[in-house]
Amino acid sequence: MPRTSSDSGSSPDDGAAPLFPAMGAMLAALLALLLASGCAPEKTVDEPRFSGFLRDYSRLAPAQPGDSELRRWLDPSPAPGRYDAVLLDPVALFPEPKENAQVSRDTLRALRDDGDTELHALFSRFSRVARQPGPRTLRVRIAFAALDGATPPRAPWDLLPAALLAATGTIAGAEVELSCEMELVDSQTDALLGQALRRDLKTAPVVSSPDVSAPDASTPGVSTRDASTPNTSGAALSPQSLRPLLDACLRDFADTAAPALAP
Repeated sequence: MPRTSSDSGSSPDDGAAPLFPAMGAMLAALLALLLASGCAPEKTVDEPRFSGFLRDYSRLAPAQPGDSELRRWLDPSPAPGRYDAVLLDPVALFPEPKENAQVSRDTLRALRDDGDTELHALFSRFSRVARQPGPRTLRVRIAFAALDGATPPRAPWDLLPAALLAATGTIAGAEVELSCEMELVDSQTDALLGQALRRDLKTAPVVSSPDVSAPDASTPGVSTRDASTPNTSGAALSPQSLRPLLDACLRDFADTAAPALAP
């Protein structure tokens, strides 16, 4: 006889319906507790940031123990002195920047031109400089690059100007870093032979020139800024102020390339 709603008996399934929602709530609470206690994968806060100019940052290692700013990698397979010439690419600015009120087109051009001149002078001291790819010719690619830590991120064309201003002390708190990066490849096969990365390039702060028309500091109620104070007022960056950055960029790279070049 079919059971009706008035039957007093209960089947084995009666009472199971409210059990599953309760179990679901308990599982959700347990999962939340596990996540809070660290069982979930931890996110690394200080993960390395890279510009993307080099093709493989995973191979880089500190050049000296404890030196986190200069990192290198050299392919151990080529015999020392395998190459007797270098082909120098023009110094790159990465990402490609646009001029602004503080970093003019002439300043960016001067950084490239001075970089090309210094690069040629540096490598010509111990190797022949080639004009085109060829046998036993090492190709050298170097770039000034910018690493952005701002939130939200800057537009790509604003990165390098901001990094140059931060590196020279012209602006503060920019959350952007200037680096110099080098890649060594076989000029014919494009095989990767070496890389170097100099991070967090900085130089002495740009100083403001004294204003001869400014009131005397001894005048009551009048204060003047010391001429040695970093210039954060928005003044334009001069090509001369970038020269120390260029020197710092290139000074370590010759040592990286030297083992592959014949004496």
